[in-house]
Order: sequence, then C-alpha cells, then structure tokens
Amino acid sequence: MSDRLLNILKDIHLFISHGFNSLPLCIASCTLLIGLFTCNYSMLFFLCGFLVLTPLCSTVINMCAALTGSDNFKISISDVCGVYTDLSRASSTEYGFVSNWLAMMLFFFGYVSTNAISLIMKPPSDETKNEQIVNRKTQTYTAVVLCFIGLCLVLWHRYKSPCEIFQKIGGWGSGLIGFFAIIIYGGFGVGWYYLLSQTGEQRLSDLFGIANRLLIPSAYASGPTACIPNTDPN
Repeated sequence: MSDRLLNILKDIHLFISHGFNSLPLCIASCTLLIGLFTCNYSMLFFLCGFLVLTPLCSTVINMCAALTGSDNFKISISDVCGVYTDLSRASSTEYGFVSNWLAMMLFFFGYVSTNAISLIMKPPSDETKNEQIVNRKTQTYTAVVLCFIGLCLVLWHRYKSPCEIFQKIGGWGSGLIGFFAIIIYGGFGVGWYYLLSQTGEQRLSDLFGIANRLLIPSAYASGPTACIPNTDPN
C-alpha cells in the first residue's frame, strides 16, 4: 500500500513538473483558442508579442551572448529546457543569457501585471456604481498578487534548474542576470501593453475584458432616445 501511494505521489510530481515545463505553450494555446472563438483581439495582439516578438528578442540577445565566447554563458541543455520538447537536444550545449521559456514567462507577467495596475488606476466615470468599482478592483488586485506569486515561483524554479546560467555563475552574478532579465523581458511586456493601449481606450490591450465594459464619459453626455408613434393626423 505504501509503495502504491509513493508511486502515485511520484506520478503527481512528474505531471506537475512536465506541466510547468510546458507552461508557455499552455498559456499560448489557451489564449489562442479563446481569442479565436470569442473574437478577442486583445488576446490575439498579446500573442503577437508573446509567441513571436519575445522569442525573437531572446534569440537575438542569446546570439550576442554567444559572440562573447565566455563559458559563463554556456550551459548544458536537455529536452525539458526549451519551450517545446526536442529529443535531439538531450545532451547538447548552447550559449544564452536566459532561455526562451523564461523570457516568455517574464513577458507574460510584465504584461498581465501592467494590465491589472492600469485598470486599478483608471478613474471611474460619474455614472459608475460603487459595486462595479469594487468588483473591478477586487479582480485586478487579485491578478497583481497572483502575478507576484507566479513570478516568484517561476524564478525559483528556473534558478534551481540547470536550464539557466544562474547556478553556473552563482553569487551576485546570478542575481544581476535575473534582475536584467526581468528588466528586459518584463519591461518588454510592459511596453507592449502600453503600445496597444494607445488605441481604443485600452480595448486592444485588456486581457481581463474589463475595459470593453467601461463606457467613456462622453457616452453619458446625452440622455436616452426612443422612437414613439406619431398619432397626430395633421
């Protein structure tokens, strides 16, 4: 009985570990399906930065790290280190600043946390009810807290992983690498959000769908209009 329970616990640990390793693809696939079936343009524009621009930026930076020729940027990689499983990478090495996996997750947390904070700071209109304001702030504050917890878990997981150069450099060097990675890729997520939010009152950048339900103040300028039948014979 104890051996069976131990095997179940090992299977659960393996399931969570593999799910965590494929987290960027899980986020991308869920967002793509929801965005396509609901015509949610904000999710589709988010995916342009998450799936295309961030890996491209990470690849360019890793190529610059390879030009240094320093062994500090050279790590052994396995099939579980990348965004997708590639068995041919089981015992290969490569140069890198941070992996595409970590770059994409930092972009995700930077984008979502900025989205939540911008909605918190968005001034309510005069016609907005207090209950609606409370609901909006509850959702966004919860998102900020979850983003912070998720960011800490991701950094801790990748710091312990041999897929990054943190363990190889060690000490203050690993802390600086993590700090600059957050600034670069998390900042890229922040910048991508603000770039999309310049159009349509944040409706192209809001993943929560809250901005689409908020009316601009000019919408309340005129009263309701209704058509009534004309019974005057003249």
